[in-house]
Amino acid sequence: MKLLLRLLSKADLAVEVVDVREPLLTHSRFIEARVRQSERKILIALNKADLVPREVAESWKKHFEREGLSAVYLAATGHMGTKFLRAEVQRLLGGKGEVVLVGFPKTGKSSVINALKGRHSTSTSKFPKSPGFTKRVNRFRVGNLTFYDTPGTLPPDGDPFEKTIRGLPVEKIPDPVLPAIRILRTAILLSEKELVRKYGPFRGPEELLELIARKRGWVYSEDGEPNVEEAARAVIRQYHEGKITYYTFPPT
Repeated sequence: MKLLLRLLSKADLAVEVVDVREPLLTHSRFIEARVRQSERKILIALNKADLVPREVAESWKKHFEREGLSAVYLAATGHMGTKFLRAEVQRLLGGKGEVVLVGFPKTGKSSVINALKGRHSTSTSKFPKSPGFTKRVNRFRVGNLTFYDTPGTLPPDGDPFEKTIRGLPVEKIPDPVLPAIRILRTAILLSEKELVRKYGPFRGPEELLELIARKRGWVYSEDGEPNVEEAARAVIRQYHEGKITYYTFPPT
């Protein structure tokens, strides 16, 4: 964290990569305050925009702009909107300067770096703490811009839900059921009919979790009860992979 703060204080621009599905929970007010205190610029990169309706991504862009922050939305892995990110970085710095890239683990920061480079060279990983997960600061240049890629950071103001599902490998989450239920609660609001077609009728996220376990054959041999912990881990993995309909809306 000390190294990150030092980089934030010296860089001309901080690009914070957030998950467009949960921008408020993956945007750090702590980091924002430090950048503003240093009188530096900050750009919010709303990544994974291919996982939400365009109007949702656009509404989050406008939300951050109302708060005085520059913002763009993109899907770095599919090259959607990446040219707008590069253009905004150039515009904010006039084509020259130092940029520090920050973000929670699993917001797709490595893919954003590839987009800024204009080629695929940074290894990426699907889950925290697996091979390719950034552990140190890397520096690279694009024209007259110098970029500093920092390790995925969980700042002190991070939401407990996000700290849990992004800060630990899925198999090491001590109680996967609670975050999985939170994911499913939102997914039910957005795509209940789709979930009913796939798993059958249910009366809430807890019952849906049981149905998921039974459909996968995850039951205890002793009593036939569903292994909801294993089902919960599968839900969290699907969330990371973008296989569950999940997104939030800006506050009104």
